[in-house]
Amino acid sequence: MFASAFIGRCKQCKKNGRLKNESASYAWSAARFCQNLWIEGLADQNGSRGITTAVHYKNRHALITRWHVSRCQGQRLSKSGTRLERFTRQQPWLLPLNQHKKYSTRVINAGKIPSRKRSTNMATDRELILSAALEQSSASTAQSLISIMFQALRREVHNPELAWECYNDLIVRGMLHYLTRDDFRELIRLFRKNSGHTQGLEYILALVDDMYSLGYRIGRKEKMLIMRLLGLNGKLTEMEQVFLDLKEEGMLPVDDDAQKPFNIMLDQYYMQKDTVGVATAAEKSLEIYGQMIELGVQPGTAATRFLMDSIRSVGASDNIVETVWSWFWNKIGMNVGGKTADLEPLLYREMVLYFASAGRAEYALEVNDLMVKRKIKRDVRVATALIHKVGRSGNIERAMEIFDEMTTVDGIEPTLVTFNALIDIHAHKSPEPDIEGASRMYEMLQEYGLKPDIVTMGPLIDMFAKKGDVRMVRRLSRELIDGQHLKPNQHIYSSLIECFVKHEDKQSVMDILTLMRNSKDSAKTANQATYNLIIRSFARDNDLKGALDLLHLMIKAKISPNPRTFVPLLGHIADQGNVALADRVVNLMGKIGTRMNVWTYTALLEAYTHAGDIRGAERIFQKMKKKCLPNTQAFNVLMYGYIKKNEMDMVLDTYRQMLKSFVRMNEYTYGILMYYFSRRKEPKAVESLLETMKNNAIEPQVTNWTILMQSYFDAERFEDGLQVYDRMKLAGVKPNYVTYSLIVATCVRTGDLSLAESIVTNAIDRYEQHQNKHANRLADAHITSTEAYSRNLPLTVDEILKRREEQQPPAAKLPPHLFDPMINAYISRSEFTKAKQMFRQMIDLDVAVSTPVYVSMMKLYRHEERSDIVERMWDYLYTRQEDIVPMADMDPELGSSVPLPVAIKDYSSLLLEGENATYEAPQKQLNVASPFALSIYIDTLVQEQRFDDLEKLWDQLTAEGYPFDEHNWNRYLASLAESGRIDQVSTMAQKFLSDEQNVDRQERRLDVPTDQDRQLYNSTCRTLADALDIASDGLTERQLYDAVLGALKINSI
Repeated sequence: MFASAFIGRCKQCKKNGRLKNESASYAWSAARFCQNLWIEGLADQNGSRGITTAVHYKNRHALITRWHVSRCQGQRLSKSGTRLERFTRQQPWLLPLNQHKKYSTRVINAGKIPSRKRSTNMATDRELILSAALEQSSASTAQSLISIMFQALRREVHNPELAWECYNDLIVRGMLHYLTRDDFRELIRLFRKNSGHTQGLEYILALVDDMYSLGYRIGRKEKMLIMRLLGLNGKLTEMEQVFLDLKEEGMLPVDDDAQKPFNIMLDQYYMQKDTVGVATAAEKSLEIYGQMIELGVQPGTAATRFLMDSIRSVGASDNIVETVWSWFWNKIGMNVGGKTADLEPLLYREMVLYFASAGRAEYALEVNDLMVKRKIKRDVRVATALIHKVGRSGNIERAMEIFDEMTTVDGIEPTLVTFNALIDIHAHKSPEPDIEGASRMYEMLQEYGLKPDIVTMGPLIDMFAKKGDVRMVRRLSRELIDGQHLKPNQHIYSSLIECFVKHEDKQSVMDILTLMRNSKDSAKTANQATYNLIIRSFARDNDLKGALDLLHLMIKAKISPNPRTFVPLLGHIADQGNVALADRVVNLMGKIGTRMNVWTYTALLEAYTHAGDIRGAERIFQKMKKKCLPNTQAFNVLMYGYIKKNEMDMVLDTYRQMLKSFVRMNEYTYGILMYYFSRRKEPKAVESLLETMKNNAIEPQVTNWTILMQSYFDAERFEDGLQVYDRMKLAGVKPNYVTYSLIVATCVRTGDLSLAESIVTNAIDRYEQHQNKHANRLADAHITSTEAYSRNLPLTVDEILKRREEQQPPAAKLPPHLFDPMINAYISRSEFTKAKQMFRQMIDLDVAVSTPVYVSMMKLYRHEERSDIVERMWDYLYTRQEDIVPMADMDPELGSSVPLPVAIKDYSSLLLEGENATYEAPQKQLNVASPFALSIYIDTLVQEQRFDDLEKLWDQLTAEGYPFDEHNWNRYLASLAESGRIDQVSTMAQKFLSDEQNVDRQERRLDVPTDQDRQLYNSTCRTLADALDIASDGLTERQLYDAVLGALKINSI
């Protein structure tokens, strides 16, 4: 029972009768050759040795059987021992016990089991023999497992799972000490080669732990391999710890392979940038690269590329650019001629390209100067990048010097990209393009034998088009299309058409349109987008004539505009409230077969509501309902029109229609309803609507909050109104310029001028911060690209923004009504210098001058008794001989000219039938000089007793059909009374109170007065009473009014 109990018993063999004699020799033989997959160990009876032996044979037989099956392609083993013996003879390495046959033979030939009565010495001898056999068997078994393990990792087998089972068998058997350090190193190499990075990391970490437990030294290569695997698995903290261990052990820099650990770190930081964050990856890469320099390890090309890839991945924000520059200057720039003199030249070139791509020409030039001092040669990409960004930053002279150095000193042949950069910097010179310089660069390009491409021609055509040089534009366009056989892109088409339309070169426009029409089908969509973009551009520039001219030329060229083409045109006309012109555009759409859609109907509806023709708007809305389903905007426009007419019943009726049509309300719908109650000075109702919005899951926007604030201000509840401002910010809604303007006007009205000044300052700061959001417009749009300046010029942020501005509504600018209350407040306080400073700041910020601001400046000069300036401002406003009133010679304190308010012209005659009428019809100015400006001028003439000049002015304006308003009439009648022309006062007063002004309301905006219920002002009545010798003491205003009319023999109105 000893052998059976010690070694283990094969149940299957015993069952078949093979284990009849439980001798040690037979048990040993059965254990060696048994084909069953396991041997049961009697661990509970025999202790740890029994367990070890049982497991030893169990695993050994399992491995041999699996390996045998694998090599035989799945062929099942025969139960007879002959086949196995034949296989084992062919594969002797599978049975290492053969070499110990003498020990097994001795045991087998022992015969019977020894008697218990034998001497103790004989028993001890048997145990020693058995121990020796087992010891030698362990060594042989370990070698077998090691051999199997390495064979499984070879290329022809490639089975790391089987190899790892062998390794685990060695661990269980306690045989790891049979593996040498070289074996472990080879296992690490093979497991890394044959496993993925996740499983490979588990294998190798286990191997390294076992090496450490056996007292083997972990080498530099193994640690670097672990670093790489940790990095690939995203375990950067652990990777950094291994790197730190190498550094502390002095194993980082070695003579033959100093760069590798640093390269691993740089590579893994870039690979894991999305996990740790691009900024963090870049900062860590800079730190590692800096350590290389400090330790005297010269970074190679790979390390430099890893570093620059990490830096580029962050982008070109101010923070990262400053961080990179600070690092570069501290590590390299301050040590010119020192230990960093032999650094990889690629680093300098890449830094030049990076700072150029970031739009920081000054830093790129600094690096360039270092390259010159260290005699590092520039390549064509570096030189081209410097030329482009230095020139675009405004220093064209320095850019040309770099070009000369490139060709003469460095001996670099310029490429087409280089000349494109040279042309581009001259074309974008500020404030005016350098036409002569760009032309010179174009000629030089041809002298070098290079052929221009679309990038070459684009800036040239755009430059000459903006300058209005039609002859040069024609020449370049012919060379582009006929000479170079290049197809213009959308930007070039736009430049050509805009230039020719503005200069009324109809034939050239027709040629371009025909070329676009005859383009391939794939370009038709792009061409249509180009037409729409140009018309939108004309509308944005307030050039309605250009838009209409292009529209007619498109029709003549048999290009059918789509509804989207007419939307910006109708929208611009709607803003003017010019119903007649809007109707003609709609008629034109019908003639050419362009169907109206919901957007064109809505634009037409806006035109009628802006003109105050609410009945016409109703007709358009009913027609719209028959053709298409009105959207939310259409309902909003109609409701707003009713509110302007104070027809609340119709507002509610339209609202009910909106609900029945299942059209969703938006914040503007609620804003219109809130505005109505705000006009009625009912802030409680406005608050209720705000809560209703929230209950209906519609978040109140800045418009809703501003209307609520206005409702409190109108109700004289100023503190509550200012609290709305705080509530709005707590709700996460940012105030807009309308909000600021409302607060400023209210503060001025309540006399809190200091608060008004602070609000204006905050609004200006916010605007400048928004403008500086893209302050570095010279940066490349795609800074991560490594191909910049190799094949073409990179697209800059400035060009992206300009294209976006062309396709989107104009960006919000500071409104003039933010400044106007402050200017008037300063004027009322006689602080004229502050008023002029406010106006100058407004001009510097490129704020459009509105009519109220213009009138305020006239008022300022009237208070200063500068009648000459008032008269000049009126003349320029009325005649519009120029768009700017020159003021530098008349008021040096102002320091700037005064732009005129934007003029609105009527081009409705351009839509008449007939080709000649389209271009030769007269243009009528739609909005006349402001009646408020005329009142200021009349007051100035009266102030200087220039009654004759006033009479001439009035007669002239009357003859020209000027629409005088109530203010003009009252001032004029008062001036007649002051000049003693009583008879004329009676005649003109009768005319004023009875005659109607024949002004077509459909062809002007609402700011042109149409109110026929005219009255004499109290001040006018008192002036007339004094001239008519009417005793006004003790009379009420109504009694005085009736007395004056009676004296003038006019019936009371």
